Amino acid sequence: MKRYEKNWQKQTQSGFSVVELVIILVVLGSLGLVTYAFMSASKTSQRSSAQGSARAAEISVKPTADVIWTYDSQKNKYATTSGKAPACPNPLKFDNSPVDTTTLTGVLLPGQYRGFNYKPHGGFVFANSPDGVMDIKLPMTATITGITRYIEGDQNEVQYIVTFETDCGIAFKFDHLYTLSPGFQKIAETRPAAIKDNTASDPNKPPKRVQYPAGTLIATAIGHPSTHNFSFDFGVYDYRSPNEISKNPAWKPLHTQFAASDWYGRCWLDMLPEPDASKVKAQSLIPINSNKPILVSDYCTNIPHTTLEFNSGLPVEGS
Repeated sequence: MKRYEKNWQKQTQSGFSVVELVIILVVLGSLGLVTYAFMSASKTSQRSSAQGSARAAEISVKPTADVIWTYDSQKNKYATTSGKAPACPNPLKFDNSPVDTTTLTGVLLPGQYRGFNYKPHGGFVFANSPDGVMDIKLPMTATITGITRYIEGDQNEVQYIVTFETDCGIAFKFDHLYTLSPGFQKIAETRPAAIKDNTASDPNKPPKRVQYPAGTLIATAIGHPSTHNFSFDFGVYDYRSPNEISKNPAWKPLHTQFAASDWYGRCWLDMLPEPDASKVKAQSLIPINSNKPILVSDYCTNIPHTTLEFNSGLPVEGS
């Protein structure tokens, strides 16, 4: 018996008994397994968190119906019919630009006639784009209020209009989007079928009100690839009060049919973050068509002319 105990407790050359050595090895092994499990769990958590953040940016912040702005056609004004509107940033500045302006070649000015139609929205032109592929993003946290798909042009290309409004009363309109991001494409598929040259939405079946964060990817391509016409419309409307030109007694009666947009459209050049604001303002002073050098905008104070200076404020042929 003593011989057995002596052999079992035989010392190693380092001074540890066999029993002690086994205990140490077991403890070290256990620590290794714990460390490995912790590191694996940490990596999995980080990966899940990153994927979750990406999904949140693509999908939404939250379903919402807290603040709803409604237009009263009798009073020609907007008011909240649900919730309490928070204050907008002052001065009003976007969190990010709706598009990368690096290759911008022209600015469509809001508050002017293009053709025979009055356009309260402006836009961005990318004449040198090879394919119209670019990211279009939401400038501020806002709730989707509409998606319309329609067919336009000789090649019958589908175009998309997407509209949003912020809780504080700023609305955005994007038009001539060619490829929507997956989340918005999914919503578009629930909308009425595209009809040739019909941009009317379905007011009886608006999309579910969902709030998206600033920077959310809306679309990944713009314009008309068949004709290499790569531009998109961008309109900004301030529901809180009518714009300055709408107070002009000569202008006001000419714009009663679409007062909900014409009276509330805004010049958004200064709303862009820097350096885009300065760059786009400088670009806005360069005529897109050199054969039509006169710059006109009823909203933008940096533009030298208004529509009231020509044809008594009515459309001018070829404008």
